Amino acid sequence: MRINAFQVKKQSMACRDHRSKTRASSAHWGIHVNASNDGYIPLNITTTKGAILLFHAITYNGTKEENYHLVIKQLRSLMEGESNVIANLANASALLYQFLDEVNWVGFYLAEEEELVLGPFQGLPACVRIPFGKGVCGTAAKNQQTERVPDVHQFPGHIACDAASQSEIVIPIIKNGKLIGVLDIDSPIKNRFDEIDQHFLEKFVETLADSLS
Repeated sequence: MRINAFQVKKQSMACRDHRSKTRASSAHWGIHVNASNDGYIPLNITTTKGAILLFHAITYNGTKEENYHLVIKQLRSLMEGESNVIANLANASALLYQFLDEVNWVGFYLAEEEELVLGPFQGLPACVRIPFGKGVCGTAAKNQQTERVPDVHQFPGHIACDAASQSEIVIPIIKNGKLIGVLDIDSPIKNRFDEIDQHFLEKFVETLADSLS
């Protein structure tokens, strides 16, 4: 797993020093900042109780299962008190992209009538619209079932948005029986995703779906 993991910690606004305020402003605009001596990288995110979220750089050094449990907890912390769909999907894609190794694209497509429309993602520019039933994403959306593909070149009708992609997993996002969209993850190596990845990524999506309307 990648080592630039983040642990969410809350701290009251009154506890921030001037240096932290400066870094928080930079992080809010997506500027790279270095961690302070205590290892915390503050982001300019406020909650309804006036607290900010701090991210502590750590290493995912447990078992694969333990690391997935941790990243799902991190997702819950990121979404706490936030109902905006785009904001939650954006943070979810960023969280997975820094957590998973050997991936080149992580993102979401949202269901709109009989097609998928590109949502928040990490990676190269991607196909904007995918009809249900087309490619790996469209097939997962149509069947409302996870598609785990060890070799995308063997998948009938595969849509090659990134020529580097060799394997792929797509998990439908379903809430109250309704398809919201899909989580799409590509890898530049074959057979990247196994049953453990599928199980926990489905749990990740279930957790995410709870925050989506």
